[in-house]
Amino acid sequence: MNPEYFETRFRTKELQVDFPEEFFIITAFPTTGEKWSSEQIREADQRLYEELKARKNWLIRIEGYSPTTGHAEAGWGTLMEMDEACETGMR
Repeated sequence: MNPEYFETRFRTKELQVDFPEEFFIITAFPTTGEKWSSEQIREADQRLYEELKARKNWLIRIEGYSPTTGHAEAGWGTLMEMDEACETGMR
């Protein structure tokens, strides 16, 4: 695993959030070294949001970022089983 992942911080625009004890963060960003355009990422993010929203579970926009490099990726915090979260993230 990339050591930079261990310094990742998370933020949300919500002022008060009742976070569940356990949840998953899923993003639509490519993780395989591919380079996607901003439009491709927006479209993938919208599809991911629609899929997660349809599940009617807890859902919040959350951003992971590096305090060192400033790189940030928006994703979705949600509740689901681990197998489902891994499968969704891989798609």
